[in-house]
Amino acid sequence: MEKIKEMEKKLYSQKVCHVSSVHSCFDTRIFHRECKTLKDAGYKVTYIGQGGWIESYPQTEDIRVEYVEGIKVISFPPPRSRFRRILWQFKLFKLVVNEGAKVYHLHDPELMLFGAVLKIITNAKIIYDIHENYTFSSRSWIPRPLRKIVTYMLRGFMRFIFRYFDGIIAVTNNIKQKFEHKNLKVVRNVYFNEILENLKFDKQKNDKHLDLIFAGGIIRVRGIDRIVRVLDVFEKGEVTFKLIGKFNDPGYRQEITSLPGFRNVEMMGWQPHDVVMEEMAKADVGILTLLLNEVGLPNKMFEYMGMGLPIIASDSPGWREIIEGNGCGLIVDLADVANIQKGIQFMLENPQERIKMGQNGIKATIEKYNWAKDKENLLNLYKELI
Repeated sequence: MEKIKEMEKKLYSQKVCHVSSVHSCFDTRIFHRECKTLKDAGYKVTYIGQGGWIESYPQTEDIRVEYVEGIKVISFPPPRSRFRRILWQFKLFKLVVNEGAKVYHLHDPELMLFGAVLKIITNAKIIYDIHENYTFSSRSWIPRPLRKIVTYMLRGFMRFIFRYFDGIIAVTNNIKQKFEHKNLKVVRNVYFNEILENLKFDKQKNDKHLDLIFAGGIIRVRGIDRIVRVLDVFEKGEVTFKLIGKFNDPGYRQEITSLPGFRNVEMMGWQPHDVVMEEMAKADVGILTLLLNEVGLPNKMFEYMGMGLPIIASDSPGWREIIEGNGCGLIVDLADVANIQKGIQFMLENPQERIKMGQNGIKATIEKYNWAKDKENLLNLYKELI
C-alpha cells in the first residue's frame, strides 16, 4: 500500500497542464515545443487550447479530448466574441481544476487573474508565459486615446500579479528586462530541430520563377494585403505567393481575394504542421510581416531560417538585428509599395544570393537559435519548481 501511495505521489508530482484560451491546440510554441519537450522529459502533459482554428474541427459546442503523441489534448471551439471569451473562462476554470496538475502553465494575458485564483484554490505551481511585448498601439478595438493608458495599466498589473506566480517565462531578453522575478527564464521561439530533421529540400531552383510562402493566421495586422497588392506588377507564373492558414475575418478575406495581385496567390487554408514544413521545404522565400510595433520573435522566423529560406520581413523591433545581422534576408517598409516590390524583385533576379541567405539562416540556427539550447531553460524551471 505504501508503495502504491508513493507511486501515486510521484505521478501527481510529474503532472503538468498547459492552458490557453486563445491559441490553437496545436500551437507551434505551446504544443510542438514546450509540451513535447516536457513529455519527452517524463512529465505527464495535458494541453487545453482552442480547436476551432482548425478548419476540419467540428463547429459544435462540444469539448474534444484526444491523445496526440502521448499528450492529452483538450480542445474547444473558439468563443465568437471577446465577451463570450470572458464568460467561457468559468467553464475553462472547471476543466483546468479537474486536471489536478502539480504545475499549471498559462499563456494569455486574460488568464493572469485566472492563475492567481487557481493558485489559491489548488496550491499548485503557476507559470506564466509571456509570448510578446503587450502593447495596444494598433489594437483597433481599443479607442486610440486609451491605448497607451491600457498598456501601462496592463504592465503594472503584470508586475503585481507575478508576485503570486512561481515562475515566469519570457520569449525574448528585451521582455525579460521589463520584469523582476526570482524564477524568470527566457525560452525563445527558436528552430525546432526534431520537427524538421527528416525533411529534404533543395533550393537550387528555376531562376525565372519565385515561390513566396506565408503560414499562420491570416489577420489584418500581419499586412498580407500589402504583399498581395504588389504582386500585380508581376506576370502570372513569375511569382507565386502561397498562403497557408485561416482568415479570422471574412471581410479581410474578401478584400485580399478581390485584389488584382491575387491572381498570383495560391490559398491552401489550414494545414497540419508537418504539411506546412513540407511546403516551406519547396518554397524560395518566407514572408514575415507585421503592422504592430511590438517586440517578439515569431516561430515562423526561425522555421524559415532552419529550412534555408531567405526572409522578406517588415521592420519590427528585434527582427532587423537577427535577419540582417545574420545575412539571411531583407527588411522592407510595409508603407512603401515600391520598397516591397524592390525586395521581391531582388529575390527573383538573384537566385544565388537568395541561396546564400538561406545557408546563412541554417548556420545561424545551428550556432545561435537552436531549441536544443533553449529547452534547457524550460526544463530547469520545471525542475526548480517540482
